[in-house]
Amino acid sequence: MGKFKANLICILLLFLLLVFNFFEYTPFTINLSPSVPCGIYFVIPKIFQADYQKGDMVLFEVPVTIKQFMIQREYIDKNTYLLKQIQALEGDTYYVDNKAIYVNDEYVGDISTRDSLGRSIIPQYGKHHVNKGYFLPIGLNNKNSYDGRYFGEVPIKNIKNKVIPLIIFTGK
Repeated sequence: MGKFKANLICILLLFLLLVFNFFEYTPFTINLSPSVPCGIYFVIPKIFQADYQKGDMVLFEVPVTIKQFMIQREYIDKNTYLLKQIQALEGDTYYVDNKAIYVNDEYVGDISTRDSLGRSIIPQYGKHHVNKGYFLPIGLNNKNSYDGRYFGEVPIKNIKNKVIPLIIFTGK
């Protein structure tokens, strides 16, 4: 009976791997970027996702116009999705001044005019409204995180999956 169970488990695991491969689904992602907590995240399959909410952590594809800049700066490679938190959705307002970003008049995080290597980055200064079908992605752990503070809103259709943290690596 023990050998039968072991074989059945192996067959089930092989089946799951084939299903994941067929649907191009990877159940886990690892984040080593300081923009959100470093760790292992569970990738929620699209079929189990409801509407997106503020605070959701999402993997998304960077719009083409931004992607070229990020590749040139070596922030990402051509196959990388970003992992950020949704800070604003349709109808929300965000404001960037010379020190911070605010969503609906509430402080969200600091801004910077330099990336982690000292190169110039330009914040989206001023008041902005999030349009229908868009969201504002922010990496809250690092003011140098190249995110919505610097490139603005992103189409919701660019979201690949929601994620939830499984194991977070704490520093030192």
